[in-house]
Amino acid sequence: MIATPLSQRSYFPMPLGSGRDTMLVDYTGSACTSRSGHTHAEQNQGVNCGWYKASNRAIHPEGPIQTLFMPDLQVYLLQAPAEPRFFEQRFDPERAILETILTFYRGLKLRVECFMNDESIFCQRIEVLECPEELKVDLGFALTRAHSACSALWLRWEEDFDCQKASDRRHDFTYRCGEITGAGFMAADRDYDDTTEREGIYRAVKTGFCVSRFITCADSSETQDAQGLLDARIVADAGYDALKARHTAVWKAYFETSCVKLPDEEMQYLYNVSRYVVRTAQHPESGQIGLGMMPHLWRGGLYDVFDSLFAQRALLSCGNIREGRAYLQGYVDAAPAGREMLQKEGIAGTAFAGWDDYTGRFVRGEDKFVRYVAVYKPMMSAFVVHAAYWQYKYDPASLTGDTAQMIRDIIAFLMDVVVHTQGDKAWLCQLEAGTEGGFMVDVDTFNQVVIGRAMEMAGEMLDNAEYARIGSVLLDGVAVNYNDDGVLMPYKGAEYTAGTPLLMYLYTLPDPIGIHSVDVTLERGRTHWGTNSEQPTEEYRHWPWNDSWASICYAHDRQPGKAMDYLLHQKVGCTSLGAMPEKLRLDGYAIGYWYTSAHANLVWAVNDALAFSDREDELCLGMGFDDRWADVEVRGLVINEALTVSYRTEKGKPVRVEIGNRSSETVILRWIFRNAAEENAVIPAGETYIWKV
Repeated sequence: MIATPLSQRSYFPMPLGSGRDTMLVDYTGSACTSRSGHTHAEQNQGVNCGWYKASNRAIHPEGPIQTLFMPDLQVYLLQAPAEPRFFEQRFDPERAILETILTFYRGLKLRVECFMNDESIFCQRIEVLECPEELKVDLGFALTRAHSACSALWLRWEEDFDCQKASDRRHDFTYRCGEITGAGFMAADRDYDDTTEREGIYRAVKTGFCVSRFITCADSSETQDAQGLLDARIVADAGYDALKARHTAVWKAYFETSCVKLPDEEMQYLYNVSRYVVRTAQHPESGQIGLGMMPHLWRGGLYDVFDSLFAQRALLSCGNIREGRAYLQGYVDAAPAGREMLQKEGIAGTAFAGWDDYTGRFVRGEDKFVRYVAVYKPMMSAFVVHAAYWQYKYDPASLTGDTAQMIRDIIAFLMDVVVHTQGDKAWLCQLEAGTEGGFMVDVDTFNQVVIGRAMEMAGEMLDNAEYARIGSVLLDGVAVNYNDDGVLMPYKGAEYTAGTPLLMYLYTLPDPIGIHSVDVTLERGRTHWGTNSEQPTEEYRHWPWNDSWASICYAHDRQPGKAMDYLLHQKVGCTSLGAMPEKLRLDGYAIGYWYTSAHANLVWAVNDALAFSDREDELCLGMGFDDRWADVEVRGLVINEALTVSYRTEKGKPVRVEIGNRSSETVILRWIFRNAAEENAVIPAGETYIWKV
């Protein structure tokens, strides 16, 4: 995909991130060019281009994360600040590099390439592609105090930002934002011709001129030795090419775990850019996967186990097992804090709230923690068991002693506060409805299914028959919430589905609830533009991740035509750079571009369209797409702890299938390609079965 002023799709800036830091870059390849307030002071859904830091959530736990500063590219044409007349911008997700071509007045043309590496260094190279000989052009690298994001006006701290020249090619800066203090530097790879307090300038540049700069920062929200962290990132001797080579090698390793080649170029790009979004949302120290960094994404820098589960599923099926294990380890590390807060109230075990900062700390305060986990969202603690189970099914070695103890502690909490038993019976206490309507219900489908499945999962992982039995009884108890039409409703007597059956189908795989409930839910939520949640408090024209969930449901129900219809519909609402929103308002306004969960679900949906296994003795291929994708190639998708799959189709038919056995035991299965081909396979441990035309 390419972004230009003539793009049919809307434009939204590109986040270049490390999981720890994010630089939001606009169509200039920087935070802005020139200093035109009319051009660059506008807000993009309450967020301005500039630098964001996940750990800065500590400034105000419930308020929006704030911009720290704006790195600008200043272009002086005929001695005046200049704006581009035209731009072309492309993002390469497999290398995580953004390229921008800028055309200015009188034929000046620049190429701007930039990326953020894993060490949180924003690297940028500017090349003068064309500059008429008679034209006077100066280029400047500047650091600007950030504008206030609209959504943060009530919160904005009047921060200190002090920037000073440190050498002929470097500026050092310090900042204060609330109680947080930080420092950073901006360094170029060639001496400036002139400098000001916050800017380095190159005079009279001509065709062929090339210069690079590097920016990074660290502060007291993430380390007690910010300067030491900065010193570890010194880049003067490395240079742009070396940093770029290291950066692209990291991303190559991430993408090489598996490969999907689709005949639809736009869907191919959306798939790859979605894999990019998932990785850049994962914090490198804690392993947690956030909703997104910018203020419009649930105030920025928030981590939620419900949403992160979809990102985990995307990572695992793509073969990014290490990243999935880091995510699970984040919950193991955070478990003691939950245990300590429960102990103060005399409650057993540990619990997780689901609205945390990157360390796993509940952002709404200890005084609200117990009510949140015990009454409002006990399902969130159960979701952590789901995270452990999904990792275990792909990666049995992840079930360490610490992980097993965390699972036991979560079950202890649920049994102490939420789950009641008497003889063979089991039920949940009265809870707030999972539809988030703020009222209490006796049998809440969302909580009961999630907790019931968590009990079953814990029983399997820990070989505990009692856990498994209680889980089965809880799942059976949801039967009272089916209405007279056979549709699973959020609670008994509910008048709207709230989209519940879509998720319940996914949570109960491999033995899902009936597809009829999914059919009715999608029909009742249908709009002219897509699907709504069919709930009075949530009225939108479309939720993109509903398409992903519907596609997965229909793939597993062996309805490839329907699955593909929903899969392709995910293009609706994405931007010219591939940003997907959380939802589209009734007037078409997109809410929450670059929403991690929308992108994660797209990856999961594509992978399950290509391959899945609901039964140990069966592998399903191509159940989520039809002959509209006639020529598809898949390499290295991970199905579970035992299987990987690669295959290629031509004209809608498989011509080669490879099934790898990752386990230590012989696997016997039957593979089926969309009912067009099927074969039995016996695969010894560590070997690969190959079938070809």
